[in-house]
Amino acid sequence: MGRKNLDRIRIYQEVLKAGRHIDLNLEGRSMFPFIMPGDKAKVRWVPLARTRIGEVVVFRGGQGKLVSHRIIFKKGDKVITKGDFSPCWDRKWKSEDYLGKLEELKGKRNLLFQLSQAFYPLPILWSISVSLLSFWLHPFFRLYLTMRERRK
Repeated sequence: MGRKNLDRIRIYQEVLKAGRHIDLNLEGRSMFPFIMPGDKAKVRWVPLARTRIGEVVVFRGGQGKLVSHRIIFKKGDKVITKGDFSPCWDRKWKSEDYLGKLEELKGKRNLLFQLSQAFYPLPILWSISVSLLSFWLHPFFRLYLTMRERRK
């Protein structure tokens, strides 16, 4: 993990714990279709103990990258997260890797989602159904994205 990435993440953590928010440009496809590459997110620090199943949190993943995934299990200080389109759960991460919770999501077409508790049951159901089918869907989705990128 690069020192530059670690320093950047520490700065983000300090900014968030000071009560401010950070704006992130999201990459990757693990949260498809809820989050698409190029979407922008507003992240605020909320104590991990106050997060709930179904909420999308940001934490430090491998190689100093930030990961935005949904909480699928929570008991005490143990939290398990998973990308909506990922076939597997995330590795265990420590509470010091936690940065905050996704509060707003702005898509490429400038659609703004204010994330609230009333919104979470639908993505949880989506995540469960995709988990069951993602083993078969993932190769087709990769092929679709490859073909789309070649057209550009």
